[in-house]
Amino acid sequence: MSSAGLRREEIDSGNDLERIALGRGRARPSALEGVGMPVKRFIVSGVVQGVGFRAFTRTCAEALGISGWVRNTADGRVEVHAEGSEEMLAELEFDLGRGARYARVASVEGREVPGEECDGFVIAKEET
Repeated sequence: MSSAGLRREEIDSGNDLERIALGRGRARPSALEGVGMPVKRFIVSGVVQGVGFRAFTRTCAEALGISGWVRNTADGRVEVHAEGSEEMLAELEFDLGRGARYARVASVEGREVPGEECDGFVIAKEET
């Protein structure tokens, strides 16, 4: 089976970032760019700092074609700003709940926020 044909259970079973990126990698359609694109801010709680969670988030977001940023917060959580289609944001929320290999996600809270017209997806400087 080609890497583009990976099923969700194959991706979930290995928690392998490269397989996630290959299995769901796609460019963001130009029709989604501009005004009206859904934007969400996620706050992820649990053991999510010092375990590769931000790199995991960036890999997942890039594979989905989501733009935005991820950063650690001063209180030990991770904050994610994501701009993409409703389907892309739902997939990212699922991935955030599953977490990186050594993370232990307790909760993922999402809310709609104004867009920032991000270009790409980056690991941002920690909140102070």
